[in-house]
Amino acid sequence: MTYGQVKRAALRLLNASTVAGGEIPLSYNEQADLVKAMPSLVDDAVMQIATTVKKIPAAVPLERLERCEAGDGVLYTLPADCWRLMNGGLLRAGRGGRFHDYRLLGDRLLLPADERGLWAEYWRYPVSVGSEPADELPLDNSPDTHTAVPYFVAGQLVLYDDAYRYAALHSEWETRLRRLGEPVFTERSPVRDAYAGFDCGELW
Repeated sequence: MTYGQVKRAALRLLNASTVAGGEIPLSYNEQADLVKAMPSLVDDAVMQIATTVKKIPAAVPLERLERCEAGDGVLYTLPADCWRLMNGGLLRAGRGGRFHDYRLLGDRLLLPADERGLWAEYWRYPVSVGSEPADELPLDNSPDTHTAVPYFVAGQLVLYDDAYRYAALHSEWETRLRRLGEPVFTERSPVRDAYAGFDCGELW
């Protein structure tokens, strides 16, 4: 969905999109105030989804990151949109498997200086729509997450004025979030990778 589609959907939920079949102008009552409040609420909704039920994957080669020498190692600064690193260690490009001999220090990775060809897989923050988004601007994250956003936006807009409508809208928001739960899947990898490099000896 685009920002404009979310905006119109939220207004319909508030019964504030049309009068006698015609679109309500911004000059009508509090229409401009409702529309002006929407961008930050859209950002809030998309952020909640991306950091709970539907995370956004990303990957970057370490060679593209800002780096600085740190004794016998190298510190790489993670991208600004990095929320959390994925589990399982860094990915070895081309050679397969994963690399576990690193240390996470805040927003930086400390690695041995001689390591090359590694990728960091992470969950990223969603892209903000900004303070004055165009109607054609697409929302971040996968399309199945977008239909929940109007219910959050509309609910927040009536939060202090209509407790019953807020409860109904928020309930639908929560219901749609539950439906976004990600399926469980497995990743094929050696036992050594699964146990972060622990030497399992002859157990396997």
